[in-house]
Amino acid sequence: MGGFVVVTAAAAHPDRIRSLVLVDGGLPLQLGPLSEVPVEQAVHALIGPSLERLRMTFPSQQAYLDYWRDHPALANDWNEYIERSFCYDTTGEPPNLASSVREEAVLADAADFIRADDLRRALAQVTQPVVMLRAPLGMFNQEPPLYPDTAVAAGRALVPHLTDVLVPGMNHYTVALTRRGGAAAAGEIRLHLAA
Repeated sequence: MGGFVVVTAAAAHPDRIRSLVLVDGGLPLQLGPLSEVPVEQAVHALIGPSLERLRMTFPSQQAYLDYWRDHPALANDWNEYIERSFCYDTTGEPPNLASSVREEAVLADAADFIRADDLRRALAQVTQPVVMLRAPLGMFNQEPPLYPDTAVAAGRALVPHLTDVLVPGMNHYTVALTRRGGAAAAGEIRLHLAA
């Protein structure tokens, strides 16, 4: 959700944000027919398994990590940073550990990015340089990605100065949670800090 927040902040406070580096987020999603259904139904179609996880409890921290370790997007790239991130994500006490993310918040946030009129307005107001680091694979390490070429083209119609950077071999999670994805983001950030 950070990309959507940054875009909105950049539009509202152009004097405080010099440039944006978005990591597989921040542009409207291309939902096709899902854009016409109720928000909760669209969210379930897009991220149903993630919502299911928010309702689950786990007997131990290790059981929670094992759940994620087998996730198709992470199984081949599991690392210490991912492990620490998911340890931080848990709340409660064994045997009732759960994700600290609340389903109600996910559904409320989803209403904003699924019905993306506010996001489109904000993007049209962004004057700063914008780089989109994009994963070629989606949330389950599959094609199509969350942001296919057509979504970037639609984003560029709102932000003509958008630069699209495809990070090979990455999915929606690994582009942010692996050394290679982090290095790509850090490289873009350094370029913009030096400018």
